[in-house]
Amino acid sequence: MRWPLVLEVDSPAATKAVAARLATCCRAGDTILLVGDLGAGKTAFAQGFAAALGVEGPVTSPTFALVRQYRCGPTSPVELLIHADVYRTGSLAEVVELALSELVEERAVALVEWGDMAAPALADDVLDALTPARGRLHFPRLLQ
Repeated sequence: MRWPLVLEVDSPAATKAVAARLATCCRAGDTILLVGDLGAGKTAFAQGFAAALGVEGPVTSPTFALVRQYRCGPTSPVELLIHADVYRTGSLAEVVELALSELVEERAVALVEWGDMAAPALADDVLDALTPARGRLHFPRLLQ
């Protein structure tokens, strides 16, 4: 397999299916950045990812809340899914104040919408970056 890996997706359901497969590879401490324009499929990706971790109930973009935590199912490899949306943050300092790295340290995995804005605050803690755009999911590298 050669990187970057680009997968063609033709619907929100296909995006969710790819995300669900990726969720099975995650471990506590992993952070995945979701990058793309409005309507690119970031939240659909988060929904598929969450479903695969056994999250019950609706998963919506935390645009105004900034961060939502979801308890994962009993067979999930992690206890919590941290779902952040940094679109409405006004500065990198505000992203740092969210303490995303600390939230995922031991028992959680994080998805960060508008992750390109958060990347400088997360530095080496980011394991992957995904870009849903125009029917494609772009994986620069796989989670370790």
